[in-house]
Amino acid sequence: MAPRIRIPTFTLFTGGKECSLCEVAKQDLANVRRSTPFELNLWNIRDPPAGADEREAKKWRRLYQYDIVS
Repeated sequence: MAPRIRIPTFTLFTGGKECSLCEVAKQDLANVRRSTPFELNLWNIRDPPAGADEREAKKWRRLYQYDIVS
C-alpha cells in the first residue's frame, strides 16, 4: 500500500472583507498554490468561523487585533 501524501494546511488570519492586505495575501497564496498544493483556511478574527471554540476565537482576536486592521 502506497503511503498517503499529506497536504499541509495554512491558516490566514484576516480582519474581514475590508482588509486590503489580506486580499493581497490571498492572491499571493493562490499563486503559490499553483505549484505547491496546500489547504487554505481563512480565519476572520472579528467574525470567527461557525462552530469555532469561543476561547480559541478570543485568543486569536486578542493576539492579532492590532496587527490586522479592517
